[in-house]
Amino acid sequence: MHGHQVKSEPPNHRLSLIRKIDPPDIFALLLGFIFFIAGLYILVEKYIDFGYNDWDFALYANAMWNLSHGSFHSSVFGTNFLTNHAEYFSLILVPVYRLFGHPFLLIVLKLFSLAAGSFLLYLIAKKDLGWPAATVLMLLYQLYPPNFFMLIYEFHFENLAIPFIFLMYYFFTNQKFIPFLITAFFASLIKENIALVVATFGIYAIFSKRENKLAWIMGPLFLGGGTFFLSMFVITPRLRVQEGINHANQYIGFYWKNPGDTHLTQSLLLNLHNAWANMSSPLNILFIKELLGPLNFLPLLSPHTLFLGAPVLLQNFLGPTFQMHTIYYHYAATIAVFIFLALAASLKFLKIFIRPLAFYIIVAFTGLICMFNTINHLSEFRGWMASWPDRLDPVRWQMVNVIPPDASVMATFDFLDKLADRKDLYSFHNVWRNHNPFTGESPYRIPQNLSLALIDWECPWFWSDVLSQGRSGRQDALRHASDFYFQGAWAVKEAAEEITLLGKGAAGNLPPLVEVSKDLPLNLPANPVLSVDNKFSLLDFTIGQKQGVTPRQKIPLTFLWKAQEDMDDLYSMIIELRKGKETVFRWHRHPGYGVYATPLWKKGEYIKEHYWLFLPSLSPGEYAFSISLVNMTKQQGVELTYQNQSGGAVSVMTFQVKPGKEVE
Repeated sequence: MHGHQVKSEPPNHRLSLIRKIDPPDIFALLLGFIFFIAGLYILVEKYIDFGYNDWDFALYANAMWNLSHGSFHSSVFGTNFLTNHAEYFSLILVPVYRLFGHPFLLIVLKLFSLAAGSFLLYLIAKKDLGWPAATVLMLLYQLYPPNFFMLIYEFHFENLAIPFIFLMYYFFTNQKFIPFLITAFFASLIKENIALVVATFGIYAIFSKRENKLAWIMGPLFLGGGTFFLSMFVITPRLRVQEGINHANQYIGFYWKNPGDTHLTQSLLLNLHNAWANMSSPLNILFIKELLGPLNFLPLLSPHTLFLGAPVLLQNFLGPTFQMHTIYYHYAATIAVFIFLALAASLKFLKIFIRPLAFYIIVAFTGLICMFNTINHLSEFRGWMASWPDRLDPVRWQMVNVIPPDASVMATFDFLDKLADRKDLYSFHNVWRNHNPFTGESPYRIPQNLSLALIDWECPWFWSDVLSQGRSGRQDALRHASDFYFQGAWAVKEAAEEITLLGKGAAGNLPPLVEVSKDLPLNLPANPVLSVDNKFSLLDFTIGQKQGVTPRQKIPLTFLWKAQEDMDDLYSMIIELRKGKETVFRWHRHPGYGVYATPLWKKGEYIKEHYWLFLPSLSPGEYAFSISLVNMTKQQGVELTYQNQSGGAVSVMTFQVKPGKEVE
């Protein structure tokens, strides 16, 4: 037009994260996709099998459900969940969570973050190392034990930082300032320690050559450091004050102890001593070996890259809790990002000074060592995964599914994630510990609107707490659980072994779990007594009348105990079902459930408990119940006497299963 000829623009040669898609990149994408699908299969199995038996996943699922319904308050936290960590990224996820409306979305996001992070590592390493070495690094990162343990653990928002950190590193090393700031902004919202990582990039920029150096220094420092300061010293303290929480910040106290009137110098020396003790602990030495040993300690050749992860490295190495010094939780996965970035930088350094053959030998040798390390952890992986399935899982799902979505529920850890999408959900462990760790509330008050309780009385967290304490602490934990049941006037709606669904305001479908009396129950059969350490006795053990249960699967049992003296020790019972000399079935329980365990028994009391045993289908024939007991407090077996029997185990009942008929 107007005599001017349009000139074509020269091609843009600026760097981009994906310059073009070539076959190696497609192969790397395929690896990432396979990793995602394999991980999804494992995690779906874990979810179906009630494998999430801590409460972190449920904490965040309940917080996200409440956020998506317009409330910052989470009943599982017992407060505004942002009083715990500065996880503002949750607000960005609200539309997505509202759209999908299921807790498992958080697990999928965690898996996607790890899979995406592995592909970003490939793209970063490919530029300097070539695609073969980059593919090896990607594969090693996917199979790195700390990452896998993070994957099969609970959910934490910190896990979502993985792709953002890789992207920040890419944009930083390629001096793409605006994309870096955008990525850093979102990363800073994930958690307060990630905001400090952003600030560390600004410190690193001081010592690196780059254009617009002042912007690279001040941008990350203001963005990351400012977000951290506002979160930890302005927003979180104010939220905690509004929620009536006494301590302005619960995590600073982990790292800085204030001994009161002590002089500043003495206080400083005390905290330096504590920091050194935590840093140099044997657990930390093992932690370093588990992190760097599989990679032949090569990341140490790039301390400048490791420096970028200084906030999370110090967070873990100086932390006072053992979980922060092992690879079995979520903490190590954030460190792993910087370890593999340092590994890529170290290999880049070696590639400059050694021959190609030697370089690929080092890459291959590192890969083999890392793979052997993963293989050495396979037994742990299998052990964790084998613990997820349980023969009572169908019963668990049945009880979960009958709970109305608007019901106020208290539950043990294994049920919390399934019940997270509701306004009122509470963790039973606050009851037996008589304490809410997020609000500091003690004694813990049972919510007035509570209508249902789904309790596994064999919750390993409960019995671990009981056994790990002295006499006074053990009695307190058991008494709190007992008071919850008896003072709450709960009715038993459903029960299968230790799993019980309790309800208020309606008659129960089943008899009470435990009845305690000073009077001898009527119609007691004149059976010989099974004596236990001359401290208590089993007076009666019967198969009760069936009440609408599935034939050959759930049978009601009744135990009648008598305490011959005030009890102190905790006993557990092993019940075996035998056919001839063959043990068909074996299970463990505690007499009195967790409702009224043996340390609470008083002299002269009769304890009657109803128990619903969930059995597999039995072939016709004669079966016998055999009982043995263990003193858990003293960690020793118990000598039993019954009729003409004595020893560690005695047979207390026989019954017949006839073809096509129920138990008789």
